[in-house]
Amino acid sequence: MIVPLAVLVGLPLAAFILSIILGEKHVGKANILFSVILIFYGIVFYLYYAYLGFPITHIKLYSTGTLGEVYGFIVDPFSASMALIISIVAGAIMLYSTNYMSPQNNYHPVVTGKPRFYAWMYLFIFSVILFVFSSNLIQLLINFELMSLACWGLISYYGTPEAARSSYKMLVITHLGAYGGLGAAIGYLALNYGSVSLSILSSLSPSGKLLVLGLIMWAAITKSSQFPTYSWLPDAMVAPTPTSALLHGATMIEMGPYLVARIIYSMGSVPVNAQYIILVPIVFSVVISTLMYPVLKDGKRLLAYSTIAEAAIMYFTVSLMIYSLRLGLSLFLLYFTAHAFLKSLGFLLMGSAGYSVGTHDLTRIIGYFSSSKFMYNLLLCVLLGLSGVPLFSIAKAYMVILSGLVLDKPIYLTALLAVLAESAVLLAVSMHWFGSRRASARSIHSLPPYMYASFIILLVGLYLSQICAFTVMIPSIYRVM
Repeated sequence: MIVPLAVLVGLPLAAFILSIILGEKHVGKANILFSVILIFYGIVFYLYYAYLGFPITHIKLYSTGTLGEVYGFIVDPFSASMALIISIVAGAIMLYSTNYMSPQNNYHPVVTGKPRFYAWMYLFIFSVILFVFSSNLIQLLINFELMSLACWGLISYYGTPEAARSSYKMLVITHLGAYGGLGAAIGYLALNYGSVSLSILSSLSPSGKLLVLGLIMWAAITKSSQFPTYSWLPDAMVAPTPTSALLHGATMIEMGPYLVARIIYSMGSVPVNAQYIILVPIVFSVVISTLMYPVLKDGKRLLAYSTIAEAAIMYFTVSLMIYSLRLGLSLFLLYFTAHAFLKSLGFLLMGSAGYSVGTHDLTRIIGYFSSSKFMYNLLLCVLLGLSGVPLFSIAKAYMVILSGLVLDKPIYLTALLAVLAESAVLLAVSMHWFGSRRASARSIHSLPPYMYASFIILLVGLYLSQICAFTVMIPSIYRVM
């Protein structure tokens, strides 16, 4: 698997390097090529891995006497499934950005600086794919920081004082998580066990597992913008909309729950008290998002608070791994899959409104969407899916049904009630805006072709990926557990 994996990792790295080398004239064409290849090869990589029978492959590339393995990769059904979704979603977003990053954009016309944008975006994708396959905590920390670096470059892209302030706010908060969480966990494992490999986690004592999990959870909540560190994410909406879609859809925010899921999966079993470490902050995150929905009028900020709640719900599914590794891991994967396509599509639709109308103000863009049945129904599909309506996304309904096995525990009952309230309020707010059909500043005009292509890829991917999750991804994980 090392050669196919090297190609998958090498694609965004090559695109990053070429974006730096190429000038304004050719970087857009190169981006189209790499975005299509990323989608295609992400699918090919997963199909090839399935053809091999989903073997667990641990590739050790470098070890030391004091830290154990410090560079290597784990290819298993879990990481391969994550990489498949990330490749498709990231490729669709990059394809969309070809048209969005242009002088015709009424919200933020872009004449120069496209090579810098594409370079940061592909560095972002590169670090996320590496993160997913990492086999030790040092490697996780390095890619954790690479994500933050790329995110800093993208949030500050437009160069305004607000963009600079928001980018540094994100950087400081995620740094506190990186070194206060992952860094401290690395120190504990190195001093007490002489290894920072994920494979050592299963041999920790119960108290050691709780300590490491608590430290990892702190790192994860800063990365996924959970209470009490959630405020950086809404501020980060000053970034270009393709960045927002990538940040929220299948990369940085979701890597927090993924990190905790990977740690618990590696530990094999954790003390039941771990439920409080995971669930207490996420209950506050869901409540805060729920209270914010009715007062928000900016479409991107509404989706940002929805992401905070959605990430919290992913942590809820991960916490179920404490009682059933299979159940929790499969629910997380299913929820991540649905969220990746829904949220990316939602942000790209908001971006199309900004591109055409020049604003993300819901009082103006609802009329914009109403002037096109296709766009209106597409955004409605996204909001109903994020609200948990089963026909549009089965993940939330499936999670609610299967979480019944732990509802005798007060903390789980509290968390589930918060999730149900969040879904109901988001649905009510969405229907309020869609029912208003307020006048638009201008009628919709035909969008550039790559934008439409991205919408179709994400919409088709939303439903096919959920089918794939049930029929291939989740059974392949069960087979090796």
